[in-house]
This record gives sequence, structure tokens and C-alpha cells, in this order.
Amino acid sequence: MRIVVILVLLIGFSSAAVFGAMMVGNGFLFGFGSHVDDDPYKPVESFFGVNWLLGFRYHKYFGAGLASGLNAYWGLDTALLIIPARMNAGIEWAFPLGGNAHFHIGGSIGVSPIGVAQSLIEGEFGWISALLTTPPMVHWAFSF
Repeated sequence: MRIVVILVLLIGFSSAAVFGAMMVGNGFLFGFGSHVDDDPYKPVESFFGVNWLLGFRYHKYFGAGLASGLNAYWGLDTALLIIPARMNAGIEWAFPLGGNAHFHIGGSIGVSPIGVAQSLIEGEFGWISALLTTPPMVHWAFSF
């Protein structure tokens, strides 16, 4: 088990060096960051990667990008590669860990496209039922 953890960390840090930023946590299995104007000295504006549902996740910050303190974002998630799972908006607090590294903790609310489609097919569209298919989520992550 230790060897697997060490290999994952080595791959993560080498990927962060190549791509400029990386995020891992309970929302991202791993994600690669995109810097404003592709300049590694500017804030990360978005992350794209693989989530724990074996799908993809896109996480885009509002404003100037990721900064220490409170950040707002919107995101999209899929499950099993292509099934649209969630469209969400949320906030997170980023604690600086030195350099460009941060510890993030936050939460989001979202709407499930599948829940909306199901409500429309049943003829009783209700935002409450669409929201209940994707309960509010709390997440944590490390970016480096």
C-alpha cells in the first residue's frame, strides 16, 4: 500500500510540474489546473480531471481565479465517462500551504440533468425534485 501511495504522489508532483497545477481530494481523483493566460505565476482559473465516479469534472473559478481565502466557482460532473451527473455552483475557502499550494474546503449545490429530464418526462417538473437528486455536497482538496 505504501508503494502505491508513493507512486501516486510522485506522479502527482511530476504532473503538477509539467501541467502547472494539480488538485486531488474527495471531488477530484486527480485534476489538472489551467492558469490565467497560461502563465504559471498567475492564479489557477480552472481544474479539469477525473472524479471518483469514473467520470470527468470541470471546476471554474469566478473572477481572477483561485486565491487564498473565499472563492466562488461553478462546475460540471459526469459519471462513468459520459453520463451527465451534476451542474453545480459553490464556494470554498483556500488555505495557503506555501508557494502555489492550497488546502481547499467548501460546499456546493447543484442540479442533476437526469433529475430534470425525469421530472419533465413524468409531467411534474419541480425544482425541488431536481435538486433533491443532487444533495448539497461538502468537499476538500489539495492543490499544488
